[in-house]
Amino acid sequence: MHLGDPVKAHIQALNQDFEGKVSRFSDLLDRQTRTMETEIDFANKDGRLIPGMYAEAALSLARNASELRDLANSLSAIVGFQDQQTFQPVEEIKNTAPPAPDVNPLVMQALQQRPELQALTDQVLEAKKFANGEHDLKRPTISAVAAAGVTPVRSGQPLTDWYGAAGVNINIPLFNGFMS
Repeated sequence: MHLGDPVKAHIQALNQDFEGKVSRFSDLLDRQTRTMETEIDFANKDGRLIPGMYAEAALSLARNASELRDLANSLSAIVGFQDQQTFQPVEEIKNTAPPAPDVNPLVMQALQQRPELQALTDQVLEAKKFANGEHDLKRPTISAVAAAGVTPVRSGQPLTDWYGAAGVNINIPLFNGFMS
């Protein structure tokens, strides 16, 4: 793969094909997943491409048979084989039905499934709850407690054998840091 190599991609959400070029790629191969991060630049004058959209991309890595042989040798060496291997695709490319003409629901669904966006939404909600709690601290509060019971030790004495108590606490914040 070289910088500037042409790439054809099909965006399922838009049901449209785009042509772009390899702009950057990582030199590191993840041996566990056998993947390498690659960035491709596409013309997006009308703003229809949104970060996070999924695409099926086709890279034309070999221009002739000798380049294909060189690529197979390179891939075999990167993966750790001593001699050239024959590689087959892991998954078949399946044709899917085109999406509905209105792609906004699909875009919203994709955005809702992104965990980093959900985490940011949760942080905003928690900040609002905290602010409401801080505001509620400035309001007056009333709390009451009561207890009652029987004392078995005093049975038959001139005093009664039951007891009871109650208390009320009224909290009115007069000075709360002079904050509104």
